[in-house]
Amino acid sequence: MTDLPWPQRLKNALQGHLDEALIERIVEGGEELESLEAKAQWTKDTMERLDALVPDEAARIDIMGKCSCSCAIGATVELKAIYEKTGDIDAVLEASYRNPFYNKPRREGNTVYITKVPAHPDEFAAAKTAQERRRAFCHCEYVRAATDEISQTFCYCGAGWFKNIFEEILGRSVKVKFSKSILKGDDVCEVAIEL
Repeated sequence: MTDLPWPQRLKNALQGHLDEALIERIVEGGEELESLEAKAQWTKDTMERLDALVPDEAARIDIMGKCSCSCAIGATVELKAIYEKTGDIDAVLEASYRNPFYNKPRREGNTVYITKVPAHPDEFAAAKTAQERRRAFCHCEYVRAATDEISQTFCYCGAGWFKNIFEEILGRSVKVKFSKSILKGDDVCEVAIEL
């Protein structure tokens, strides 16, 4: 399946949350983006509009989660088979450790915590400023290209990636939230998946 352009995914995700006029106001200018710098600036401005027009955090989590790429869907066949055979989430977590995008997951009760690894580990280790750390850590090219801070709301797009993975494995809905985010000043990004 080919992903839609990110601005179109956001527009689709906003359906049912806002009327058409407000949706158009939030995504304004998204169809005209060419450079990565323009995409980063548009993302910053768009997240500010989204935060202002959708004050409910749960609604923003839902919206942004629907914007994540679908590259994880289908890549979880082995993990889903393990869960279907064993019913053991810990066996799934152990097998998922081979994923290069995050460190070994840990489970505390009914919540799984996954800490992402830096996109560019050597640059991250050498980073001196928050902006350098953000650029080296984040896997999203929009965030890496940003010269200004982007709202943490944008992180819920990445949380949606994990939500898709765990919902496909478990065959049911889960809740996700970032417990740590490089965009809010933490040293890492860590997602909490409530099973």
